[in-house]
Amino acid sequence: MWYLVTRIFYNDSSATVCMHTPGPDADAAFRTGQIIATIIGLSAVGLLWYSGAFSLYFTIYVLLFLFPIYLILSAAVLSVWLGYNTDLTQFQAELS
Repeated sequence: MWYLVTRIFYNDSSATVCMHTPGPDADAAFRTGQIIATIIGLSAVGLLWYSGAFSLYFTIYVLLFLFPIYLILSAAVLSVWLGYNTDLTQFQAELS
C-alpha cells in the first residue's frame, strides 16, 4: 500500500534505521513538479525558437531528443528530493 506511511526497520551496521515511504502529499508534489518542469521546459524552447535563437530544425531536434532527457532528469531530482529513492535493503525489509 504505497499511499500509507509505513516504517521499515532494519539492522545496518548495528544501528536501527527508520525509513518512511512517501505519502499522498509526495505523490501530489511529484506530479505538480513534473507539470511545472514541463511547462518551464516547453516555454524555454518556445521562447528561444520565437526569438530566433533556435532554428526550426534545431527546435524539433530539442523537442524530440533532448526534452525527454530533461524530463527524466527532472523526475530523478524530484524523486530523490521527495524521498522516493529506495535502496535494495529497504525492498528486502518490505518483502520479509
